[in-house]
Amino acid sequence: MRLRLLFAALLGLLLCLAVPAEAAFTFKQGEALVPGTTNGATGVSLAFGSNVTANSLLVVCVRIGDTSTTITGITDTVGTSYSQVTTQQLATDGDTLFFWAGLVAGGAGADTVLVKFSASGSNLEYDIGEFGSNGTQTQDTFGSANTLNASAGTIGGSLTLAGANELLVGVTGVASSGDTLAATGSFTKVVSPQSKVFTVYWIQTTQTNTDIGDSISPADEQASILVAYKQAGGVVTPPVPQRTLRGVGT
Repeated sequence: MRLRLLFAALLGLLLCLAVPAEAAFTFKQGEALVPGTTNGATGVSLAFGSNVTANSLLVVCVRIGDTSTTITGITDTVGTSYSQVTTQQLATDGDTLFFWAGLVAGGAGADTVLVKFSASGSNLEYDIGEFGSNGTQTQDTFGSANTLNASAGTIGGSLTLAGANELLVGVTGVASSGDTLAATGSFTKVVSPQSKVFTVYWIQTTQTNTDIGDSISPADEQASILVAYKQAGGVVTPPVPQRTLRGVGT
């Protein structure tokens, strides 16, 4: 009897040890707006190809082709609350990068993102991406950078992360269409490269100062943003089975 109880307790402990303390981030999907689209007075919509899921992180990375137009808001059809993380401007032509993000509050469903602008008539392009985990994702830190006429750079500069297994999402905007972007570090593209904006992601498995290197061909000015996300919540650890032994405790 005692051996059976001891075995049950050990089995429960092993199950707890087998459950990871943090769930891994996953890339779910991404879409890109056709480059050179001219926004109307109310903005431009872009739909995800598949249903989004609850607690997913949705990112919207936008390049606007002038110095004065701004984003007045972003909404979608599942009720996500978006907020702006930061912006970065290219010095030579005034193009501006915007990084917005939000967590899906509702359940799974078809989702179309609407980016609204302060004025009509500006050339723009943007990427959207969905990232998930078994926990809830919160922003850790971010950075931005600008490099003039360079063939290599660092997306968003170097970040100091709060912990291991963080999700890094970066966006690079370049001054000239037709450039190509390649990794000097390790990243994966969220969508196929567009004419002037590239959105990428990387999961940093260790807690360290980190950066994502890139190379531009031909050499060009690039502005970039890098945002790090950590997890809250994670996997619930199952309790160890409890048994009361006769004559031991109450």
